[in-house]
Amino acid sequence: MLILVRNLDLKQVHIFILTIFFATVNIAIHWPGQLNNDSEYQMQQAISGIYRDWHPPIMAVIWNKLLFLGVKAPMLVMQVSLHWLGIGLFAGYLCREKLRKAAFIMLLSGFTPIALKYTGIISKDSLLTSFLLAGFALATLSDIRLKFAGILLGLIGMLSRANGIFAFPTLLFFAFKRKWRLSKTLFISLIFSISLIPATSWVNHYLLQAERDNTIRALQLYDLLGIAYFSKDRRPPAIE
Repeated sequence: MLILVRNLDLKQVHIFILTIFFATVNIAIHWPGQLNNDSEYQMQQAISGIYRDWHPPIMAVIWNKLLFLGVKAPMLVMQVSLHWLGIGLFAGYLCREKLRKAAFIMLLSGFTPIALKYTGIISKDSLLTSFLLAGFALATLSDIRLKFAGILLGLIGMLSRANGIFAFPTLLFFAFKRKWRLSKTLFISLIFSISLIPATSWVNHYLLQAERDNTIRALQLYDLLGIAYFSKDRRPPAIE
């Protein structure tokens, strides 16, 4: 935190204070946090300490580590704090570039209806957004410690949702200031993202010890039901 606030000018101090104020208001509006069906399932895993891979287990693991502070509130505070950390850092950058109106608009973007609604729902989608928002903001800074902290947050965000693998390569490009043609960037990002699929599976199943739910079977059953519905053939498939 000291690294972030040192050498701030007066306008950036104002941004820093407003960010903390907005984050506090955001937390107060949703206290102690809302759950949906998916997050209730992950909360049960967090409490039991037994993780499954129907949803990315990193969320349940983090939740488990924060239970000593409470059930829902610590996850809400973490999620909202990361959200506003990212917004505040981007607003601070705009302020430093003398784009003060843009900086204020950036701060207000954290209170758009969608942002305000979903920051209060403890879910893998909101967690992905918060981790990546903070990760991108930190990764663009010049201080190498903050840059690698941003990459670490990006890694956690990537593990928070299956499609997070498509965002992480872009974060690395930001961090190391790689600029290529659009076609080259897209190609490298795609190859990198695909290579991350087995890596995330290894982390989920071997590092985090998540049990397999065989999610693919649910998709197969959904396909079979769809075929039966549209073909009007309700007979069970023949088993040879």
